[in-house]
Amino acid sequence: MKKTAVSGLAVTGIAGSASMQASAHHRDDHPSDQYVSAHSNNYTSSSRGAADINWIVVHCAVTTYQGCIDYFERDNDRNVSAHYVVSNYDHTSGAPGHCTQMVNHGDIAHHARGSNANSIGIEHEWHEDYGNYFTDECYQTSADLVHYLADHYDIPVNFYDHPDAMCQYEGGILTHRHSPQDYTSNGTCDDMPAKSCPGPDWENDRYRDFLSGDGGGGGGDHKFQDGDQVRTTADLNGREGPGLDYEVKRTYPEGTEGEIMNGPEENDGYTWWGIHFPSYGEWVWCVEQYLEHA
Repeated sequence: MKKTAVSGLAVTGIAGSASMQASAHHRDDHPSDQYVSAHSNNYTSSSRGAADINWIVVHCAVTTYQGCIDYFERDNDRNVSAHYVVSNYDHTSGAPGHCTQMVNHGDIAHHARGSNANSIGIEHEWHEDYGNYFTDECYQTSADLVHYLADHYDIPVNFYDHPDAMCQYEGGILTHRHSPQDYTSNGTCDDMPAKSCPGPDWENDRYRDFLSGDGGGGGGDHKFQDGDQVRTTADLNGREGPGLDYEVKRTYPEGTEGEIMNGPEENDGYTWWGIHFPSYGEWVWCVEQYLEHA
């Protein structure tokens, strides 16, 4: 995440005077935090439309969130990339549940050989050296991203974890290890990659819960739910994570409208919500106290 300093903060560090930082560059109108272009050698320029995209492939990046972004951004040794990278940990870079887009949907990312042409790839931060787990925030952001893509490209929100899914069904979500390497060339599902991706700690049933809306975040007796439209009632600080110790990304002027994407989280005596502010193309955490339904 790009760190920005915001001056004029209130004593609590929650609300502050508006600061006009440069907006994050974002494409395809998805609520990711930023767009960082992968190196041109790491994807194939194309002009795919809705009829060409019917699968979403789930990966784990065996490195940090920022390490994966940096790798795709340079002309790497394998010329690989993915359309999106989702953060998982709160001790590497950013905060769990942040998302960076790196390849436009119309272009073909190099993420699953033989299945690239008709799919969108999502990498998730993971490495055994950093923690053998996936966080709720990571699963939730990934599920939100899948629903967004499914809505735009008419992809069934069905998650498959067997090797012949692409030959049995017209579309859906599947793991990299079940993405056939020969599908594009001859339409068969005989050659599976020798990979465990998305790894031993990825829980398929848990991911299905998030895809179905039963995984947590929002709902219940809380003030807001996922998808609610909200506005700020004061000049409000948006942070990279749900707590006062996280870096302030921007102070959003009173009346700025956004959408609830994650939460709630309780920390430092406040209730925090993950919000996408479309006018800035940014995804941040804000306290509930200075938010109302739009």
